[in-house]
Amino acid sequence: MAKINMDITSEEEAKHAETKGGFEPGDYSFQIVKVKDTKAPSGNEGINITFKAISGTVQFTVFDTIWLTAAAKWKYVQFCHGVGLDPKSELDSDDWFGMKGGFELHVKPGKSFLTPKRYYTPDVCAELDIDITAEADSFDADDVPF
Repeated sequence: MAKINMDITSEEEAKHAETKGGFEPGDYSFQIVKVKDTKAPSGNEGINITFKAISGTVQFTVFDTIWLTAAAKWKYVQFCHGVGLDPKSELDSDDWFGMKGGFELHVKPGKSFLTPKRYYTPDVCAELDIDITAEADSFDADDVPF
């Protein structure tokens, strides 16, 4: 096993111990940083989306897959409305890079990571005071693992 010796100041330790880095379930703005087509072993097609979730100065990566199936139409429609797209029109997922919106993140039972529970329309984001104009820090899409 590798030996680890991180250089962490007392201030950093106190900050991260208290806030957990901001990775809590709740409402966040997002910016899409990567989009890639995918196919399940069953043959179902989908879109893997990588987001930068943003809350004030805290940013972290969140992944979601939008499956293009009859059973998942609800999620596709919510996502499209959330980023200002018409789900009834022909869309090119390559155009989604950089789009912004708001979502609620939660932890699914038995999992340990945050995932989108719902995508909010811009009107709902305004009501919830989610800043959908927030910019993600600079990023390199090649750093994302898919």
